[in-house]
Order: sequence, then structure tokens, then C-alpha cells
Amino acid sequence: MPAHKILVVDDDLAVRTLMSEALKAERYQVTTTCDIFQAKAETRKSAPDLFVLDIQLPDDSGLNFCRELRKDQRTAKIPILFVTGKKKSVTDKVLGFKLGGDDYLIKPFEVPEFLARIEALLRRAKAADEPSEILQEGVLKLDLTAHQAYLKGKPLKLWPKEFTLLQAFLCNKNRLLNRQALYEAVWNDPGIEGSTRQVDFLVHRLRQKLGPLKDRIVPVRSLGYRFEGDK
Repeated sequence: MPAHKILVVDDDLAVRTLMSEALKAERYQVTTTCDIFQAKAETRKSAPDLFVLDIQLPDDSGLNFCRELRKDQRTAKIPILFVTGKKKSVTDKVLGFKLGGDDYLIKPFEVPEFLARIEALLRRAKAADEPSEILQEGVLKLDLTAHQAYLKGKPLKLWPKEFTLLQAFLCNKNRLLNRQALYEAVWNDPGIEGSTRQVDFLVHRLRQKLGPLKDRIVPVRSLGYRFEGDK
């Protein structure tokens, strides 16, 4: 398995070197930069598996960079460990978490703790990427292993294509799915012109079986459907 790639962004040469050497000793692939400009260039070339990001940098704030990373689909889920020397800045810490940071470490730090936090973040990210065997939305639950749906704890009788359609909705809550995408997901086929009409029929049949949750599947005129999840 290839080593995880980590991008360290810190303008303190001594700290940057310490982190780099510690990570390389654990066989991580490490790239270091001293400012946001270089960090953006490195990220465009190849997105890392984890960012180690200082808050105060010479050309911009690490908080602003974090905000940009979370808006970019390519980097939205990459773990971010903030590292800062501002011991008493609770405001920065809270804001960092609100903007999408995953963990926070204050300088000076012990190398074992730094490495433990890196490992924990990578482990958490890996777990998040693995397909869940259970999908749940309120009183609705899908057991993907048993291929069984439950509504309010009671088995819901769905035909295989209805189950697959509901799975597609629950995996994409609050997102518009056009009819062509739904057809390909359910029938595993690009289909032919007019075949997406079958999607409308299947959605209608599924909504009838969802009872009190049927209105969660919202038709978007001329476009497709959206499953409205809990806010």
C-alpha cells in the first residue's frame, strides 16, 4: 500500500523540519511549504491525504486556506490538522473547527502526540471512505448487507430496483439527481432515449411504499428528483 502523502504548511523552519523528519521516519511521503501560495501550487499538482496547516502564515491565514479547501470538491474531505503557537486563542480554535478543521495542536508539542494525531486522522478518513453497511435517515434504515429496508423498525417490502433506487437517494441526500443518472444507477446501463420514463414509474412506486416519508422524494421539474434529508 502506497505511503500516505502529507503536506506541511508552516513558516517556522525549525518546526517544519521537525515535523517533516518525524513523518518521514514513519514512512509518510512529505512535502513542505512555508506559505499558502506554495501550498496551493502543490495541492493543484497532487492533492495530499492530509494537511498540516499553521494558522499564521506570511501571505495569508491558514483559516482562509481551510475555507477554500472545504469549498473544493477535490479537497473537501481531506483531513486538516491545525498547528499553531497561539496558546490562548480559543477564538481561532473554534473558528478552525467551524471552517472544517479536523484537529488542533498547539506548539510546542511532543512528536509522539503529533504522530498519534496524524495516524488518528488518517484512520478516521479511511473509515469514512469505506462504504457503510447501514444507511439511515430518521425512521428509515437500509441494511445493505442483508438487502433489507426498515421503516419505523418494521421490514419494508421493496423490489430489488426499488431498494437500489432508495439506496441512491440516501447516498445523495439533499442533492439533485437527474433521471439519466438514476436510470444508470438502478439499471446499471446508459439506457436509450425514453428509457428514463421508467425512473418516474419506479419513483412513484417507491413513494407509495414510503408512507409518511414519501414527500421526502421531491420532483424537480424537468430535471429529476431530490431526497430531502434531515437538516
